[in-house]
Amino acid sequence: MLTYSSTLRSIVMLALLALLSGCAGGPASPTGPGSEPRAVNVPHVPDFDPLAQNTQVSPLQTNPDKVDAGKTETPPLKVGLLLPLSGPQAPLGQAMLNASQLALSDLNIENVSLIPRDTAVDAPKAAREALNEGATIFLGPVFAANVRDVAPIAAEANAPILSFSTDWTIANNNTAVLGFLPFSQVTRIVDFAIKQGSKRFAILIPETPYGMAVAGAVRNSLQQQNLPASIEVRFNDKNLNEAMRTLSQQSYDTLILPVGGKALQTVATLLRQNDVPLSSLRVLGTGLWDEDPIARSGIIEGAYYAAPDPGQRARFITRYSKMFGAKPPRLATLAYDATALVSVLSINGKDPTNSENLHNQAGFMGIDGMFRIRPDNLNERGLAVLQIRGNQAAVADPAPTRF
Repeated sequence: MLTYSSTLRSIVMLALLALLSGCAGGPASPTGPGSEPRAVNVPHVPDFDPLAQNTQVSPLQTNPDKVDAGKTETPPLKVGLLLPLSGPQAPLGQAMLNASQLALSDLNIENVSLIPRDTAVDAPKAAREALNEGATIFLGPVFAANVRDVAPIAAEANAPILSFSTDWTIANNNTAVLGFLPFSQVTRIVDFAIKQGSKRFAILIPETPYGMAVAGAVRNSLQQQNLPASIEVRFNDKNLNEAMRTLSQQSYDTLILPVGGKALQTVATLLRQNDVPLSSLRVLGTGLWDEDPIARSGIIEGAYYAAPDPGQRARFITRYSKMFGAKPPRLATLAYDATALVSVLSINGKDPTNSENLHNQAGFMGIDGMFRIRPDNLNERGLAVLQIRGNQAAVADPAPTRF
């Protein structure tokens, strides 16, 4: 959540290859094909403060005498909001639109206008329509295929893209990836485990791009810590039982499982059947466990994973639920914080289409903790370590407050 301090306005910002939640967006019903997205008139509620005081992570100077952000003399900013507003993912798209509108309301922003457009049928057309209406920057799309379709159109117009995708391969000099990536998660959880005494790691690797990326991040982390390379056991649908037997014959004190949902249930069951002593190992997961509650259903009590501190997200969930009558899907925070980011940059006289402003290495503080957009347009996040305790995720090690 974003807040003002006396001398600084910190940005409250905020993301498997993503499992996208399909949670309904409250009273604003999903839009049908060919229809305009339903705008929601969100009243400003004074007792909800979307700005979090944080003087350590904030590159933005502000005038302490200017209390009302909406009244600041700044040029208008038009933001193309590219979301799936029809079809199967319409509930997600509408919820993210709700969250963006909520951010403008909570910040009392008047100089920023959202131009929501539907990417479900024709993403390039949606981008062109937003540009024709004056958009100079894009938030979204959600899906990598849509981002690839829109990227050349945005680049030709010099309009940066802050995408909500988790596909790191789409990043380029005009397209940033704000979705939750595995790299920061792996670094954080491996470093934590080492501090807790882990010395010999094993990783059960699904033969997917996500699995390979996690394995590479683990290798890098262990190399930087001067520890032996991890034991790597790869699996697919055909050799899962064989992989379990191989893993059971190895010697290690820490096991990394970069799988989520029902796959994790299956893996955990097979590990026990092959006498892998989960109770005596330090078991680590990834952000897949955060985005899919099935993964935390008492499967591996005491296991750890790295993710944004859920406590910081709680007020947003409460506020959203009151306004729209339903709990927001997990990815709604991406839309809220991206909207807050470009808005607060704008009202501080910092052009959000300028890469230097977006790439400030001090980072930003948001609903999902601190993060920064790296020069390669991938994001890096400050994460908490969470532990599964009685079917709940409890904070075992708080998120850092500065990079």
